[in-house]
Amino acid sequence: MTALAESLPNLPNLKSLHLNNNKLGDKGVKILLDALAAAPNVIPVLHLSQNRIGDAGAADIGAFLKSNKTAVSVHLANNDIGDAGAEAIASGLADNGTVEELDLTSNSIGNQGALALHGLLKGNKTIQTVNLSGNKRIKGGETVAPIANQNGFFFPSLIFTRYA
Repeated sequence: MTALAESLPNLPNLKSLHLNNNKLGDKGVKILLDALAAAPNVIPVLHLSQNRIGDAGAADIGAFLKSNKTAVSVHLANNDIGDAGAEAIASGLADNGTVEELDLTSNSIGNQGALALHGLLKGNKTIQTVNLSGNKRIKGGETVAPIANQNGFFFPSLIFTRYA
């Protein structure tokens, strides 16, 4: 990861970074994000799915997105991001005016993280899609009822799955 991070400033035409399924973990993501923050590159598409990123890595992603003004699409599917990580990402995106799509499919996000991301949609008018499909810790009930009861939002698909 360090070698890639060091080479980023020498790749000024790089427009998309696909690092899916590389087992980066929280430490590898931190190295990558520090390099991206220091590089002059404009990278609008960032794919970091299936990299064993947890809440600490998600906190670093949130901090990165808070100051980043070029990312448009961020893919973080199939990691280990939980409620704390979702909240950190939501906080980082609160004032971000570039990210339009956030994919958090199949992580470990529960009701608390889902509500934080829903709150993000109310304040950030740039973001169009937050995908939380496959987060089995999001359960129905009074906690998440406010999500379904908001004007201006729609559910392109709604899947009910019985759980034990």
